[in-house]
Amino acid sequence: MSLHEQIATDINTVIEQHDGVDAISAASIALVLHDRYGGADAEPRLGYASLEHLKQMARARLGKRYGSPSGSPADAQGELFANALQERYPVPTPKGGEPVYKLTSALTHDELLWNAVRLEKAGKTLLEHSRALKSLAQERGHDPANDDEPDGTGRNAA
Repeated sequence: MSLHEQIATDINTVIEQHDGVDAISAASIALVLHDRYGGADAEPRLGYASLEHLKQMARARLGKRYGSPSGSPADAQGELFANALQERYPVPTPKGGEPVYKLTSALTHDELLWNAVRLEKAGKTLLEHSRALKSLAQERGHDPANDDEPDGTGRNAA
């Protein structure tokens, strides 16, 4: 297991250890691991850089696990509605603020509605994107001259 994979596993472990708390953020996870890894004893610039990288990794794990507004829709597409509701949802944060994920049972009325609107906007955007792709496919038809590959498959080898 690579060092990156070990840290990712450690991040997942910290997330699981905090399953019962109402809210969890990437910063809180990163601080736990930063302390565990001896970050407080590091040269200040290295300590800062490592903490910021741990936050970035934790942000990605939380987003993948609980659905981040900035995450890729493809990441969560298969899992999004597997059990109707997720365990946690993001809550509104100030622009540039650290995403915080709350237990669904702890969300306020306004936070529930905020998430519903956020998901509706994401769904609308995905639907518009899908329609644009279908329109492009229709415009191209089956004329191999419009395809990128000389064999006419339309598959990009890159």
